[in-house]
Amino acid sequence: MPWRDVPYRQWTLSFPHRVRWVLLKDAGLLTDVLTVFLRAVFALQRRRAQRQGLRDVQGGAVSFIQFFGSALQVTPHFHSLVPDGVFLPREGGVRFELLPPPTQGEVERLLRTLRLQLYPSTRTPSRLYARSLLHHGGRRRRDRRERCA
Repeated sequence: MPWRDVPYRQWTLSFPHRVRWVLLKDAGLLTDVLTVFLRAVFALQRRRAQRQGLRDVQGGAVSFIQFFGSALQVTPHFHSLVPDGVFLPREGGVRFELLPPPTQGEVERLLRTLRLQLYPSTRTPSRLYARSLLHHGGRRRRDRRERCA
């Protein structure tokens, strides 16, 4: 299947009002949050591929950060175009393997995971917290203050 025939799904992630201004003030944080979001989507795809017996797969996405809603209100959010499947390396190129659409339950679990990762206690993401997620593969190490609390 040539890459141009690959089916795509749009994933959109928006944020609560209390978080929007924090993200607007820090472009680096906004980018870090996008990275955490895409890693979560790719992890879901890898788990689904493994259930079909596929290993060593790769995902891909094209993402856009949009800063305004349809009524020109300030609403930073992401639009990510993600193939409905995974890519497998093979000799001379890659092969695309179609995956079934995600279930409502899988999407809800992905969102719960993102919420817990990005808003652990303060209810707003911080650059330090997002960076720690990125450096520890999505699993943040608890610092000493948290362990003692």
